[in-house]
Amino acid sequence: MCGQDLIRLVAYDQQNVRLPMTTFAIVDNTDDVPFAIRLDHGRGVVYTTRALVAGRTHTVRVNARSRDHRRAGVVYETSFIIYIAVASFPY
Repeated sequence: MCGQDLIRLVAYDQQNVRLPMTTFAIVDNTDDVPFAIRLDHGRGVVYTTRALVAGRTHTVRVNARSRDHRRAGVVYETSFIIYIAVASFPY
């Protein structure tokens, strides 16, 4: 299914406080992944851009860059590695 939301990503600082001023980008992919990411209230939402092929596993790498809204000039970087396995059979 095209346009289906799959996962929401959130960045936190070392005190476990959510960082709302975050941008997300899909980077360094080894295959042509059928996914994109959009920003939704400081969260990154990974969604499908086309129908997924049954029986495939995809690796999606996402980088997040956050500015700390409490301390000017402090920037955090977070990397996410997401594995998406598409079932061979409908369940």
